[in-house]
Amino acid sequence: MLRNQGRNAFDDVTRQSGIGNLSLPLSGWSIGFIDYNNDGWKDIYSANGDVDYLKEHSRQHDSMFQNHEGKNFTDVSSEMGADFNFSGYQRGSAFVDLNNDGFMDIVVTSLGERREFS
Repeated sequence: MLRNQGRNAFDDVTRQSGIGNLSLPLSGWSIGFIDYNNDGWKDIYSANGDVDYLKEHSRQHDSMFQNHEGKNFTDVSSEMGADFNFSGYQRGSAFVDLNNDGFMDIVVTSLGERREFS
């Protein structure tokens, strides 16, 4: 992760922010910077799923990494609910407030899966 220092300069803050260790075991395909909790800080969403269908942990759930005032991130995926924590081979995502409630919704594609939500 790079932090813009201005004047065409960036600092590598991957380790400092914690995002490196949080995302290392995952195969992220579609990343989005969204403020999922409306606190004014962009959080990181990742659609996950390994490319190797033979590995034990190739099916993966998506990730939400909460931004703490631009200093570091924590994994809040387990707090996002059962639908969010579906394990599969997610590949693409889109972000929009579908129901105009002021919160960002996420639409995700998952290889070989058909899911409907109420």
